[in-house]
Amino acid sequence: MSRPAREAGFGIVPGPLSAAVIVTIVVQLSAVIWFLARLEGRVEVNEQFRLASAPLQAQMTRLDERFDAVFRDLDRIERRLMRLEEHFTGPGAGDRSR
Repeated sequence: MSRPAREAGFGIVPGPLSAAVIVTIVVQLSAVIWFLARLEGRVEVNEQFRLASAPLQAQMTRLDERFDAVFRDLDRIERRLMRLEEHFTGPGAGDRSR
């Protein structure tokens, strides 16, 4: 590389600056490795929690289906009661008292 290129800042970095750059890169790399190790630990804890809660999720699904069935039955009963109420209290209900 020519001398003017080095003087313009292109080319080999001077000694003390290269050591600072290397130290900075090493520190940043170690911080990234530490962060990823902590992230792996969090993922592992979440995975264990998910596996431990799988039976509870299945039970909750069954309970939800049961509640839906009960609510459907209650709606059906309520509709029948409303029809009976309309039948006995509707117009001409007094004529049926014979």
